[in-house]
Amino acid sequence: MHQDGSHAKTLVPTAFGVQSPTWRPDGHALAFVASRRDAPGIYVVSDDGTGLRPLIARGRTGTGDPAFSPDGRFIAYSRAFRGSEIWIARADGSHPRLLIRNGRENIQPTWSPDGKRIAFVQGTASGDLSIRTISVASGREEPLTSGPDWDVEPSWSPAGGSIAFVRRPQNSDRGRLAIVRVRGGGVRVLAPHIRDVAHVAWSPDGRQLAFTRKLAPDSEVFRLEVRTGRIRRVTRDRISDTEPAWGPTRR
Repeated sequence: MHQDGSHAKTLVPTAFGVQSPTWRPDGHALAFVASRRDAPGIYVVSDDGTGLRPLIARGRTGTGDPAFSPDGRFIAYSRAFRGSEIWIARADGSHPRLLIRNGRENIQPTWSPDGKRIAFVQGTASGDLSIRTISVASGREEPLTSGPDWDVEPSWSPAGGSIAFVRRPQNSDRGRLAIVRVRGGGVRVLAPHIRDVAHVAWSPDGRQLAFTRKLAPDSEVFRLEVRTGRIRRVTRDRISDTEPAWGPTRR
């Protein structure tokens, strides 16, 4: 759809059970997680709905959270195995490489604009969910947020200086929209009066954030202007709209 919610079109049949869509950097295709029984895993489809094909098979372990590198050469994803691991493969799904395995939950990878680091969510021994970054080359990790809240759904800003995410109390779906600077600085809550945020994604120009609000009985997509705090509703329908992924500038 367009950013105002118009010209919406369906790319993948409902039978696929689509989750976690992410744009390829050239703007002509998307990867997503499919839960279909005969071949679950990560798929890719062109922006006109053609070329639907499997990219990374799930096998005996769950596979999710696909995220293309900024240059489009690689894709990061999570895989459930004694916790959750994060892997990196070539954009065609070949040559997978393990990046994180520590027996904890490691999910929701998002690349830095220069492709050198990945931000992700990690579970802690105390039951918190925090955001960390890891070097793609060396595997060195650095903490970014800490408990007692659950910090999830990280989205790296196009300029590279900040990461937006959803902060919510443990065992609660009352999420707030938050932002933290990568090189030090406290967490800042955006639109503090909104406490039902579920997902977040930066616009390519870094001026807006798209996010999901849980509005009973469904969910809708909104967008927020970071500088002014102005919020606009994008979708209005009778089904749940979730996990917005802002399309890049086409190449």
